Amino acid sequence: MIRYQQGNVLLCKEDVLMHGVNCRRMGAGVALTISNRWPIVKEMYLGKGTWYTGQTQWVKVGGRIIRDTVNSTPQITRPIYVVNAATQEYYGRTGCYVDYEAIRQVFTSVIFQCQENDWTLAAPKIGAGLAGGDWGRIERIINEVSGDFVVNIYVLRTDRS
Repeated sequence: MIRYQQGNVLLCKEDVLMHGVNCRRMGAGVALTISNRWPIVKEMYLGKGTWYTGQTQWVKVGGRIIRDTVNSTPQITRPIYVVNAATQEYYGRTGCYVDYEAIRQVFTSVIFQCQENDWTLAAPKIGAGLAGGDWGRIERIINEVSGDFVVNIYVLRTDRS
């Protein structure tokens, strides 16, 4: 189930941050912002070579530091991953490039991994920005595959547009 959060997805508190990429290059939108913050994400994307829609790539970018309340020693207890999710073959500024079946595949895969490891998941409105997809359709897909697992979708405004 989707739970909307207001704010910058790069500042999320979840364990896993998933974003959409195309199968050609990483250089615009949320992917560019993520690669500027964590250059390893783009390095891993480029290092993979050939991409196909529906594929995911998990990149560890850090760990959560949690203070032990008994002796106040910092402990890294949970990983932070960025998931490159191939949700479109090509890219452009006009038209629809998102592959709705790829949306279904990547969310199904990532949600399964999150459930297996007791991780939380954050994402922007994947596929509805530069990819030109219909957010209503994408929202329905996410809700179908997530069941009662919470997918935190970050928006910069308070509305759902």
